[in-house]
Amino acid sequence: MSSGTASEQDKKALYWLGERLIDYRHPVMFVVLVVTGFFAYWTFQLKLETSFGDLLPQSHPFVQVHNKYAGSFGGANNIQLMVESKEGDIFTVPTLTRIYKITEEMDRVYGVNHNQIDSIGHRTTRYLRAQSGGFLKAEPVMLSVPKTAEDATAIRRIVHNTESIYGILVSLDDHAALVRANFIEARLDHRRTFTEINERVIAPFEKGWIGALIKGTDPLHQDQPAPAIVETIYRGTAAADAGLKQGDTIVSVDGKPVKDRTAMAAVIAKYQPGAAVTLGVKRAGGSEQVESIKLTIPERDLQLYVAGEPRLYGWVYSYANDVFWIFTVTWCAEWILRWLYFHDWRGALRPSITGVIAAFWGLGFVHLIGFALDPLILVMPFLVSARAVSHAIQMHDRYYEEFERHNWNQRKAIVAAFA
Repeated sequence: MSSGTASEQDKKALYWLGERLIDYRHPVMFVVLVVTGFFAYWTFQLKLETSFGDLLPQSHPFVQVHNKYAGSFGGANNIQLMVESKEGDIFTVPTLTRIYKITEEMDRVYGVNHNQIDSIGHRTTRYLRAQSGGFLKAEPVMLSVPKTAEDATAIRRIVHNTESIYGILVSLDDHAALVRANFIEARLDHRRTFTEINERVIAPFEKGWIGALIKGTDPLHQDQPAPAIVETIYRGTAAADAGLKQGDTIVSVDGKPVKDRTAMAAVIAKYQPGAAVTLGVKRAGGSEQVESIKLTIPERDLQLYVAGEPRLYGWVYSYANDVFWIFTVTWCAEWILRWLYFHDWRGALRPSITGVIAAFWGLGFVHLIGFALDPLILVMPFLVSARAVSHAIQMHDRYYEEFERHNWNQRKAIVAAFA
């Protein structure tokens, strides 16, 4: 048999099969529906998740070494957060305080390895201090937030004299600091990590910053409510100009109730710098009366940049719903184009049914063999379905040609198009 042609025996076999499929079309349709229903059930059990280990060749010696020592020296699921000062250096009391609090919040993100966080505000980042008798003592760079300018100057001196920090965790021009965190692969939840970093690490200290340090959740009692209590007011800031005082509790922003620092930052972050908002405040001293305070949203003096594999997948997951909406709109547009091509609703509908069946069978089989759907390959099911629809359109087009050639005999046209 030459390429692209079929022998008479093959043609007879195809014609015979086509005739039998028509003769037993109802049982065949029933079997197809049952199998499609079976795969459709497993399709809806398919999870959209990423397993970093599945992306690596586990038999490769480099990967095996990585798996062996990841628990001790850190794995591949790292997030790097850079804190950059827009004006001046980072060695000021407000900026160092925010770096310390950003590190503190990063340490509370679900799945983080608490012993593999690198930041000048973390307990594992230490410098050597010489003591009497020739002893060396390793002490944290920042035991707590700095209180005075002298404290900030002392931290600058420590950083500049420590080669493992200067130029690595703090830029050589003193304008930026790095917070690096490693996540435990078995506990990594990309959606939760992405959300917690946005709401708890970034928003309160970047776009949600008003010039006052707001008390956060107690790490020992994270299940208890932590109202937005003003902990520290910094001079020359929007909070100081508005008349906020230490111990005040912020209960609302422009009439929207806020239950904690995270909720307050989420509302504040929506406003542009220079916008005026009204804060509902309960003054320190136990008074339940709520006062209204006018606050002008300050210019952003810090810029936060986040990178890393978990962050990338967080962005992909955040846009996953948009991908499905785009797919739905595209599918409807294709249906209209098919109708314009065939001028027949059946010619538009049948290829769509074929595409849906192909998608159910393919995705259901993926789940049955033990795989999940990685968000980075979301386009693949769409491409497979598109090819199935394309072949169905070609066969349908062929059917109409055979329908005319066989003097509008439907059975002969179906068999000829199939064969």
